[in-house]
Amino acid sequence: MKIAFRASPRPRAQGALKELSGRYGQTPAAEADFIVAIGGDGTALEALHEALAMPAMPAKPVFAMRTDSSTGILCNSLRTHDLTERLQAASSEELPVLQAEIEQVGGRSRELFAINEIVLERQVFQQAKLSVAVRGNGDPMNINGDGLVLTTPIGSTGYNRTLGGPLLPLGLSGILCGGP
Repeated sequence: MKIAFRASPRPRAQGALKELSGRYGQTPAAEADFIVAIGGDGTALEALHEALAMPAMPAKPVFAMRTDSSTGILCNSLRTHDLTERLQAASSEELPVLQAEIEQVGGRSRELFAINEIVLERQVFQQAKLSVAVRGNGDPMNINGDGLVLTTPIGSTGYNRTLGGPLLPLGLSGILCGGP
């Protein structure tokens, strides 16, 4: 089994990286069967973005392990023994990927992808005027304000919650609107 390890720069994660790569080897991500992220949700998200950017379909599986000082919902507990058994026994969970097509004033457009959230903020001291359509269906919703947070259920545990948004169930396939 070929494993690519990614680790947070924190000392505990770096120690686990040294131990795990010494025991199981270190394979370039493009050649690996699994990407193992060591740290917390931030490190897991970086590894997920790396896996999504690879041309392999489906994306390479990412197995995330949290160090003692990290919290979050994406990670398993850190154990440096029996890793291959844990990888083989792990259940697969497909995470929703948020896609937004953004068209700015002046006609410039771009496409954004996120696993947790996309934040659109005004760039001047005036109110932002946003027109939002979900999957291009129906009439767009017009929003005036300081910005907009688009979040997946994973992002709802972080940034969305700090804004007073609800905790979303992982399998949700809908849209919730709200504001202060």
